[in-house]
Amino acid sequence: MRLTRAGEYAVRCVLYLSSCPSKRWLSREEIAEAMDIPEQFLGKIAQRLARSGIVEIVQGARGGFRLLRPPDKLTPSECRGSDHRRDLSE
Repeated sequence: MRLTRAGEYAVRCVLYLSSCPSKRWLSREEIAEAMDIPEQFLGKIAQRLARSGIVEIVQGARGGFRLLRPPDKLTPSECRGSDHRRDLSE
């Protein structure tokens, strides 16, 4: 199975969020820089993760992203959502 770029970035985003204290809001800029994800793309990915109930987003100067669920309850397939492709050569 191969990941799309969006699927890979979604997993990276969740990995970074899971490595930080759950009470702390992380900015899009911080996550993008730490995980080498384009900021605009991260915004779209975070919206998809929020619709899936994985990430909470708060707008504004003191807002940001944080995980809604404990990291040990998430799987990579949940994080990547429908953004994966099967390798047709398998």
